[in-house]
Amino acid sequence: MKNTDKQKDFKNYLSLQKKIVDESLEKLMPSSETYPSILHESMRYIIFADGKRFRPILSLAVCEACGGDTEAVIKTAAALEMIHTYSLIHDDLPSMDNDDYRRGQLSNHKKYGEDIAILSGDALLSLAFEVMDPRMAPLIAKAIGSQGVVGGQVVDIQLAKGKLDLSESLLTYIHNNKTAKLIQISCLVGAYLSDAPQNIIDNISSYGHSIGFAFQVIDDCFDQDNYAKIFDKETLIKLANNHVSKAKEALNVFEKGKRDTLDSLADFVISRTK
Repeated sequence: MKNTDKQKDFKNYLSLQKKIVDESLEKLMPSSETYPSILHESMRYIIFADGKRFRPILSLAVCEACGGDTEAVIKTAAALEMIHTYSLIHDDLPSMDNDDYRRGQLSNHKKYGEDIAILSGDALLSLAFEVMDPRMAPLIAKAIGSQGVVGGQVVDIQLAKGKLDLSESLLTYIHNNKTAKLIQISCLVGAYLSDAPQNIIDNISSYGHSIGFAFQVIDDCFDQDNYAKIFDKETLIKLANNHVSKAKEALNVFEKGKRDTLDSLADFVISRTK
């Protein structure tokens, strides 16, 4: 198959999987008319903006590669998108990253106010744990808590306030926790809920961590932030490519036909425009 045909097929795959995730989110999210309507309208505001659904798509793709049933994964995959959205809403707050725009529109706090934005994030996080497979709750909680996303955000804030000195080791900590762990657990959900053997789970863990780290390095290139303050663009691209290569090596436990989509998702981390 020609590269252009493969790219077209992969683009169609992403579009189809995004639709599946969106349909699940629509079923799981309260309508904007549900009282208190301002809260539910705010919860839906960013989550139904133009997101790529990269994390839940990873869950579904890993499930497929492991021979599992995506119906057993879809609610937890949707829950991971809720968690990702909660983190974005809180990250955008003036006390955090202070961003006025998200996904091409006003950030949540700019449209609804800081109070409603904070509570909307809280509600999304609560709903995520309500709808996910309870077997995954401890692992997901650890990935997003003080030893994961929240811990990474705290160190990132301290760095931004000048309370910590910029260094490669510090950025590695931030990227491992703030970004890579949520992507890693998104992959692991697909493996665990497919009853994959331990060797597959271990390799999927490595795959998820590697593409998660590469994802943030590429974001640094876009934003001219963090790693971009230490290394030039060429070095950053090389670093991201090295992590993607490591991710693909972890897929050697799969037969060629079963790993193709995961290979393409790893390449997507490098090729995406934002």
